[in-house]
Amino acid sequence: MKNILGIPLPKLPPSSPDLNLIENLWQILKQRLKARDIFPQNIHVLRNVVQEEWDHLQPSAWNQYIESMPVRLAQVKEQKRMQTEF
Repeated sequence: MKNILGIPLPKLPPSSPDLNLIENLWQILKQRLKARDIFPQNIHVLRNVVQEEWDHLQPSAWNQYIESMPVRLAQVKEQKRMQTEF
């Protein structure tokens, strides 16, 4: 088992969306961008807006996904690595 910063990590499929928590955060950022009154009109403004929204993310925004990992892992195992509800 790989160890990063003293945290043991299970061997996971490299691109499993069911286990990739950053996908959930990208979704939150996309929703926040769409909710803005003015959508960024160029790449420079977009970068600044994404950074601003990222800086405003609170732990509560991602804790639910971290806490769901045992259920996600169980579903992936149960589904024999096929698609789950996540």
